[in-house]
Amino acid sequence: MHRDSNRKPSVLKSVLSSLFDILTYVLLFFVFCPAVCGGQFAAIADGDLRLRFISLFQTGWFIESMLTQIVVVYMLRSARLPVGKNAVSVPVFLTTICGVIFLTIVPYTFGDRIGLCSLPAIVWVIPVSAVLLYIFVVSLLKKLYTKHFGCLL
Repeated sequence: MHRDSNRKPSVLKSVLSSLFDILTYVLLFFVFCPAVCGGQFAAIADGDLRLRFISLFQTGWFIESMLTQIVVVYMLRSARLPVGKNAVSVPVFLTTICGVIFLTIVPYTFGDRIGLCSLPAIVWVIPVSAVLLYIFVVSLLKKLYTKHFGCLL
């Protein structure tokens, strides 16, 4: 086994996470928030609309980050998909689901107190697409990594 092979999954995860962060930022700031708020942030003169833009951006970022980080933790547990024999224990799974549900409803309940807001349906395209793309990319990278090094860790 290569002496640096234990560090490589962490490096890959960090690079992948950064790429998804950049993609999320660009899509939220330049596509989805302007579509919902009627223009680019710098062009919006109305103070309330600017606050809505900021809140949408922060909420979209919050939801996408939370979901993709949970997915990557599950995906990096083993060389295979985290289902069947590779699945986590029931208590861990239920705790994760409860956490996801809680964190997803935060913007819809008391999110306004912390600068978050409910997301319009169109903005949900980002976190859902990010999770699916993340699963695909991590699965591909794990397959390539294990082919090269013989094991994931």
